[in-house]
Amino acid sequence: MKRAKPERRSQGLAWLLVLLASPAWSQSGADGRALRLDTSLGLTQTYTDNLRLSSTAKDAALITQISPGLRVSSSGGRLRGDLDYSLNGLLYSRSDSANQTQHRLSARANADLIEDRLSVDATASISQQTLSAFGPASASPVLPGGNTAEVYALSVRPVLRGQLAGLLSYSMQAAFTEARAKDSVAGDASSHNLSMQLGGLGAPGLLGWSAQLSRLHSAPRQGRSTDTEQGSVSLLLRPDPDWSASLTLGHERENLATVSARAGSTYGLSAQWQPQTRTRLALDWQHHEYGDTHSISLEHRMARSVWRFVDSQSVNRPGLQGNGGGLSNYDLLFALAAGREPDLQKRDVLVRQQLAQLGLDPNALVQGGFVNSSNSLVRRQEASFALQGLRTSATFTLSRTRSELLDPVANGRDDFSNSSRIRQQVYALNLAHRLTPDSSLALTLSQLKSRGELSSQHSALRSVLANWSARLGPRSSLVLGLRHSDFESSTQPYRENAVLATFTQQF
Repeated sequence: MKRAKPERRSQGLAWLLVLLASPAWSQSGADGRALRLDTSLGLTQTYTDNLRLSSTAKDAALITQISPGLRVSSSGGRLRGDLDYSLNGLLYSRSDSANQTQHRLSARANADLIEDRLSVDATASISQQTLSAFGPASASPVLPGGNTAEVYALSVRPVLRGQLAGLLSYSMQAAFTEARAKDSVAGDASSHNLSMQLGGLGAPGLLGWSAQLSRLHSAPRQGRSTDTEQGSVSLLLRPDPDWSASLTLGHERENLATVSARAGSTYGLSAQWQPQTRTRLALDWQHHEYGDTHSISLEHRMARSVWRFVDSQSVNRPGLQGNGGGLSNYDLLFALAAGREPDLQKRDVLVRQQLAQLGLDPNALVQGGFVNSSNSLVRRQEASFALQGLRTSATFTLSRTRSELLDPVANGRDDFSNSSRIRQQVYALNLAHRLTPDSSLALTLSQLKSRGELSSQHSALRSVLANWSARLGPRSSLVLGLRHSDFESSTQPYRENAVLATFTQQF
C-alpha cells in the first residue's frame, strides 16, 4: 500500500483544522427536520509504568493522544440518524513502540426513499476489539498489548412494504452485513438475509395472523459457509391493550451444527406486557434442531432510576462474539432521561452534558467478547441499573456469557479451536459525585473474567480508575485521573499504573 505524500497529509490536516474551528451549529427545516453538527478536539497525556503489559519487561512511557471528533445528528424529515466519529493519534515517547492511529465510529441512519413504501436502514461502526478471550486484556485501548484489532462493521437493510388489493399487508427486506478485523482474518465475515412477511389488514383485534419466509447466508473469510432457510406461520393474540402474545409453527433447513443440511420443525411462543411507558416485559422461546433459543427482557424506569434485566440464548455467526448487548454509561442515562425529555435529539444533548459534568466517559463499557470464524450458541445474562441523585450518580452492569461451539469443523485459527466452551463474566460500577457546579469526582471499578475448558485457559482483569473533572469554560473541560490494573493469567500476568490528564475543547 502506498503511503500518503507529505503534501497530501498537510492538506488533510488543514481541512481538519478548518472543520474543528467551525462552531457547533443546528438547522431546522420547514418539514421539522433538525440537523446539528458538533466538533471537538481532545488532548490526553498519559504516563504508564508498563506500556507493554508485561511482568518481566516493563516499559515506562509517555503517551500523547490527539483526538479530533465530529458528531452529526438529524431528526425529522426523510433522513434521520446520527454519526459520532473520532480519530485518535497516539504518540509514544521514551519507548520504541511505533506510533499509531486509531478510529472510533458509531453511525446509524434511516432514509425514507418512498414515503410509507421504501426505506433503508444502515449502521456502521469502528471499534477496538479483543482478538482472543485467553490473551492479555487491557484497561485502555491506547496500550499496545498485541491482543486487540480495529474491527469495521457495516450493515445495510432496504425494506419495501405495502398492501395487496386492500386485503393483505406485505413487507420484503434484504439485510447485508460486512465485518473486517485489521491485521486479522478471524473476524472477517459477510452475510445476507432475504425475508418476506404477509399479514392481514384491519383494526387491531383479538386475533391476527402473519406468515414469514427467510433465507440467511453467512460466509466467513476463513471457515465454513452456512445457510438457514425458514418458513413459518404465526397466530397473534391480543386479549388486552397491555398484553400481546403469538404462537409460531414452521419448518427450517440449516447446516449450523452439521456438515450437510438438515430439515426439521420449529415452533415457539412469545409474549409482551407493557402496562405503562415506564415498564416493559418481553418473553420469547423458539425450538430449533441445533438448540432452543429464548429472550427475556424486563425494564422499569422510575423518576431517578432505571433497572434492566436480560436473559437470552441465540446463534452467534462468524465475526464479533460474546459481548453484544452491553450497555454504556450513555445508554443507561439515556433511558433514565426518557421521562424528562421525549425528544431524542434534545435528550442526546442533555445526557452528554450530564456525563461531561460528572466526568464519566459516555462510551465506557468493559468489553468481553472475542472475534471468531465459527457458529456458536451464546447464552447471555445481564443486570444493570442507573441511579441519579441531586449530586451523586451511579451506574452498574453485571453480565455473564457462555459461548458453545456449534460448528462441527473448527478452523484452527480462533479460540474455539482450543476450547468448545468459553465463559466470560463482566462487572462495572461507576460512581460520580458533583463537588461544585463545575467540578466532580468519579470512581470506576471493573472486572473481566474469561475461562475455557482447560485449567490454563483462565484470566481476570481488574481495574480501578479515579477521576477529577472540571469545566474550565462554556465548552472546555479538564480531567485528571489515576488508573491501576491487575491482570491474572497463567501465561502473561501483569500490573499497570498510570496517571492521565485530558483537555477537551468543543467548538
